[in-house]
Order: sequence, then C-alpha cells, then structure tokens
Amino acid sequence: MSDWQQTRDISMAVQTLDFHMDGAELQPSFRASCNLINIARGRGQVIIIPDKSAKVISGSVNILINKPVMEVTLVMPQSRFDDVLRLARGSSQRPLVLSLTVDQDLAVSVAGDLRINEAMTLAITDCHLTIPLK
Repeated sequence: MSDWQQTRDISMAVQTLDFHMDGAELQPSFRASCNLINIARGRGQVIIIPDKSAKVISGSVNILINKPVMEVTLVMPQSRFDDVLRLARGSSQRPLVLSLTVDQDLAVSVAGDLRINEAMTLAITDCHLTIPLK
C-alpha cells in the first residue's frame, strides 16, 4: 500500500469571510481566510469576485513553495455571488466549507502532507460551497 495518494480535491473550512468594496468603482469581492481540511498543514487565502458575463465558476489556486499558503482566486457569475452574499449573512456555529477541484493531481500522504517540488498554479475545474443555515 502506498503512503501517497493522488487527489484533485482541495477542501477548506472558512474561518473568516469578509465583504469588500474596493477602488473608485467600489468593486465588490469576498475575502476568506480558511483552514485546509484534506491537507494537514496550511491555510487558504481566497478572493471571490463576481463577473456579470461569467456563466460558470472559474479561477486558480497558487500553491507557494516557501510558505504553507494556497492563494485562491475564484470568479463566479454575479447571480451566484449575490446568492452567497444573501445566504452567508445568517450566523451559524459551523463554518462554510469550500471544496475545489483542480486540473492537476496533487500528491498527498495518508497523514495529509502535500508533496510539491516547486510553486504551482492550478486551474479550478469545479467548485462546491456548503453554507450552513442552522
């Protein structure tokens, strides 16, 4: 049995979620700080940006080699962004969970350690967001 498995899934528990309005045009975005769930060490820094012309969610994950941080940029259709804003307003004891599927395999040990040899930028091919309501 191998101590390493291949996965294309990155799951994160959202610890903080802030709504931002930036620049002269007050461009809205969400900024989230997350703990990784299926990878043992590290954090996720997520920016979610609405796009009125987008039909599907897209984005990228930058995995840094020099620190245990994944930088995620997620672009979603404006209507989905509005849904998240509306639903995330309710308070819950449980964290939101963001699950991303990326376009390349990642080597993760059974202990949850991620093995990479260099910084990587991965395209997001699918996304699931669980927003606890109660």
